[in-house]
Amino acid sequence: MLTDIASNLLGKRIGKWEVVKKMSGAAAQGGGGFSSGYRVQNSDGTIAYLKAINIHYAFASTGKNIVDLLNEITGDYMHERDLLAFCHGERLDRIVAAIDGDIHTEAGSMIPVPYLVFELSEKGDLARHASLATPGLAWRLRVFHGACVALQQLHRHGIAHQDVKPGNLLIFGDDFSKLGDLGRSTTNRPGARFGLPEQCGDMNYAPFELWYRYNHSDWAVRRTAADLFMLGGILAFLVANVNFLSFTLSRMPKEMQPRTRFNPTGWGGTYEALLPTLRKYLAEAVAEVVAPVRADLRYSIERMLMWLCEPDPMRRGHPETVNQAGGDRYSLERIVSISDRMVTEARVPERA
Repeated sequence: MLTDIASNLLGKRIGKWEVVKKMSGAAAQGGGGFSSGYRVQNSDGTIAYLKAINIHYAFASTGKNIVDLLNEITGDYMHERDLLAFCHGERLDRIVAAIDGDIHTEAGSMIPVPYLVFELSEKGDLARHASLATPGLAWRLRVFHGACVALQQLHRHGIAHQDVKPGNLLIFGDDFSKLGDLGRSTTNRPGARFGLPEQCGDMNYAPFELWYRYNHSDWAVRRTAADLFMLGGILAFLVANVNFLSFTLSRMPKEMQPRTRFNPTGWGGTYEALLPTLRKYLAEAVAEVVAPVRADLRYSIERMLMWLCEPDPMRRGHPETVNQAGGDRYSLERIVSISDRMVTEARVPERA
């Protein structure tokens, strides 16, 4: 039986870090899959967040051969570590920074504990942030703008995040938002890890096309466009506290919803044939999301959601960018600019 070391690091020294507190539930920092989280401190007083990869959890959940599992988890760890090092080297300031990382071993155990140490987000992730209980729209749009900039930084370097969701958007001092958890990210290089069509992050936030098993041959259409959809999901969550994917799909007749083991009679036709129906229900969902928003900002948020969550990945994004001749059809430059302007407008009191 495997010893669960990763869950029992409290009070130990991991590398140069003293483990001072186990963080779980609302205190955990972002996503992480098979991992355990801790608050740690080094000798100079720096406080940080340690994510320990929990091979015991992974083995119990998957039942995979232990040798294969160790190879897989080690490869995943190195992939995330190297991506984080690249982001740090390129000074991508909207990506949560890793400040240390190694593989911890203990006497008498054959199971290693790969770990990464991150800058600590004292305010936690968006999914559990206290400000969601207050009606401040300017704060929400500022967080959204930060998510836009984070994706823009990744995309400019050929990196797709693939797991953009409220739990992976962390809030730092001065409400500065950063995107974390690159564990399922991939790059546009041939043979990159997590580059297969079925390999993505949390399917609860994935774009329509993945649910309907529509996989485009072009990497940017398959991956970058998916990030844009999930970015729209962040905006819907901020505005209305909803999971926008399920909020939209649940409106559709069962026979037009994705075919799954829970819905074996779901859609069996082509994705292209379903697009008009998806757009119809998308428009209904967007209208309900923005209905409570103050009138002078309603249209801006509505069109942003329609752009980012457009069912056809070839048409997703700002229309002028998508239709431009040459260049990056998924460039977020216009989206970032408009989201910044939305923050400014939200700070101005609504006129009676």
